[in-house]
Amino acid sequence: MLRSRARHVRVRKQTDLRCQDGFTLIEISIMLLIVSIVSMLVLPRMSSFLSSGPETFARRLHMTVRSCRERSIMHHQPYRIVLDLEKQVFFVETLTETRQDEFSYQIDPSVLHRMVKVPSNIRIEDVSTPLTGMIKEGQAYIILLQDGLFPGAQVHLIDDEKQHYTLIFHPLTGRLLFERGYVYTETEQQVT
Repeated sequence: MLRSRARHVRVRKQTDLRCQDGFTLIEISIMLLIVSIVSMLVLPRMSSFLSSGPETFARRLHMTVRSCRERSIMHHQPYRIVLDLEKQVFFVETLTETRQDEFSYQIDPSVLHRMVKVPSNIRIEDVSTPLTGMIKEGQAYIILLQDGLFPGAQVHLIDDEKQHYTLIFHPLTGRLLFERGYVYTETEQQVT
């Protein structure tokens, strides 16, 4: 009788353990795997959808200008930001010595690791600087001279709805003024 009670208690304990509410480690691992796969598929699309406005592009270009300006001060080396109006991308180049007493601009991966594509719903319409005037096709350059000297620039954007935006980079500070509409500045009117 004592043995049958001991068996009954053992069987009851085993069934109690199996009937407890909760999830096993395998079930939790499978759920985490499913959630991570879904987030890998959805988040890149969401971030590109949410961050494709002209303000976001302006911030990205402004951060690139600021980074190049700081690097030109630290390294005493000129940089230029190349805005390709045909391909709608921008990237950074630095002046390097190719041969003895010969210099040329080379792509600098230390500021931007790759070319930055302009969001598909925005297009760079033209770029104007005091050094180059207004550029409407080909490549335009925002030049940052050694020691951080910066002549300023105006970048005009247009979106799919034909709304214009103007990015005005202040020549002394490099600060960005973001304006809605196609804005002409004094330096732009003098050049063209």
